[in-house]
Amino acid sequence: MVVRFLFFTGAFLIPFMIMLILEGIPLFLIELGMGQKMRLGALGVWNTIHPWLGGIGISSCIVTLFVAIYYNVIITWCFYYFFNSFRYPLPWAVCPQLNGTDVEECERSSETAYFWYRTTLDAAPSIDETGGFKWWIVLCLMLSWTVVFFIVMKGIQSSGKVVYFTSLFPYIVLTIFFIRGITLKGAGAGLMHMYTPKVEKLLEPTVWLDAATQVFYSFGLAFGSLIAFGSYNTPKNNCVRDVLLVSVCNAITAIYASVVIFAILGYKATLGVDRCIQV
Repeated sequence: MVVRFLFFTGAFLIPFMIMLILEGIPLFLIELGMGQKMRLGALGVWNTIHPWLGGIGISSCIVTLFVAIYYNVIITWCFYYFFNSFRYPLPWAVCPQLNGTDVEECERSSETAYFWYRTTLDAAPSIDETGGFKWWIVLCLMLSWTVVFFIVMKGIQSSGKVVYFTSLFPYIVLTIFFIRGITLKGAGAGLMHMYTPKVEKLLEPTVWLDAATQVFYSFGLAFGSLIAFGSYNTPKNNCVRDVLLVSVCNAITAIYASVVIFAILGYKATLGVDRCIQV
């Protein structure tokens, strides 16, 4: 999802808001309302509507499995970077040296890119080579799945309490990054690029597709989770109010996160230009 924030230029905000109103809010309300009305999970809801629609519930569970695998890998990388952040100096702050000189590949790319590809991933030279067993990634992946297991092992009783942390902590981190990001050299250029409208981009279908995909991911639509959470609401709960509140908070959070990202991207771009000038 973070990668999709890169599409948040001035023109992208327009299709994002349109898709939010036409796609995100209605589907969010439908899923939350179905769960609240029938008090069932995704499988039960679709089977109750019609037995032939039971496959939709099964498909949503399969999609959720694939998304969980995908996001747990990202959490794995976060754990690895978190553990390495206690080292001084930071391993991605300087290029490794060979015979007293910096590694050429690191000099030609950057310290962060070299650490990502050659240390974190230890990427193989080609797709035909496996590259061997990366024990550090496996350990972090096991830790990631263990944490997720303890969060959901008691169902809504445990996951509902954890949500207080998982919902509020990212805002704290974003605020720290925001304060730090806007003070970096070139942050203004990044923000200017973000809010500079490129109206011609609206004619490209991929921009609208990216906006629709961003809405789907940010709301968690079609995963079955909204139906499951809605089933725990009381029958008289005002789900329309909940949908509007979550939609507004979601849109503000997306824009807030994009500001942080573009401020840092502006800094990286300025840093790259300065490095090229020095060379």
